[in-house]
Amino acid sequence: MDVNAFLAGLPALLGFTGFVVYQVLQRAGNSNPIVTDIVGKLRKEAPERFPDQRLRASQVERLLSKDSSLRRAITDQDFVLLKKVLNQQFWTALFVYVICAGLFVFGVISYLRELNQTKVSEITIESQGGGAPVDLDPLVVRWKSDGEIQMLTAYLENIQTGWRSTAYQVHSADRSVTFCSADYASILAVRSLGGSNRVRVVLESKSQTFPSKEFNVMVGVVLLLVATPEKTTLAATIDNTLVQGYQYEAKVLLHKKSSGDLVSLGGQITAKQDFHLANPASIDWAATKIAYLGPDNQKTIRPSFMIDHSLGLAPPRAQSGCPDSLADAGQ
Repeated sequence: MDVNAFLAGLPALLGFTGFVVYQVLQRAGNSNPIVTDIVGKLRKEAPERFPDQRLRASQVERLLSKDSSLRRAITDQDFVLLKKVLNQQFWTALFVYVICAGLFVFGVISYLRELNQTKVSEITIESQGGGAPVDLDPLVVRWKSDGEIQMLTAYLENIQTGWRSTAYQVHSADRSVTFCSADYASILAVRSLGGSNRVRVVLESKSQTFPSKEFNVMVGVVLLLVATPEKTTLAATIDNTLVQGYQYEAKVLLHKKSSGDLVSLGGQITAKQDFHLANPASIDWAATKIAYLGPDNQKTIRPSFMIDHSLGLAPPRAQSGCPDSLADAGQ
């Protein structure tokens, strides 16, 4: 049982405990002085009928109602006072029982509502296809849920700036939602090479908010291959801007259409490099691949292609599920 469930059921426990304590105190407590005085008078008249002087007002009243000879042993004023004591005890007991019953019922209802309430936990985020989140990819958010199925508003939030991404309406039972890069690009304050943005996932219902822990969404680098009849260029870019001074090693692997021979371009490159091919139309551009060799984490590098239509088909588009994803970039 978690803390919330215990607190929800606490009024029921207090109500039951209060009822038991009241019963114990009522039986073990001191007798009312008026009742004690009346019992003392009756014991004088009929000592054999009262071996024990510890009688409650209700017990004395029943004895007097059943035995008229005992009734005559006390005055009318004593009997009126006994009735008042009984009436007072009745209303006191009724008040205590109502309070205890109310606490018990409220606690049971609260506990059942807590058990059925929507619970969201273990919120995670990763790039589509798996791995650490990179800002060039669709980001897949997953969570576990229990209890009542509710509509949730899901969005990403930059912890440092408070900026929020596009929000989606999902059911708690869906347990996943995908954010395309265009959905959250506006919340990414850090855009430098090797940087990352501190981001969390927030799932909101009408009455509750479920924030995730902090995740670092890494800044990705696009290795853009631009091929025209005149030249082929490989460039490292962030947000369609050349990363000035960036030194890296990469290879462009090309296949000739007729022979299938492999042609490679590249090596140590600073920001971008132009290559000249003798016959670019002879290349099977659909089979082109880019191999990044360092120095940075390969998880942050994504290839992209812009191939002049006069050279034939560009590399096939991956099915990413997001129209703005890197795999669907212009060709």
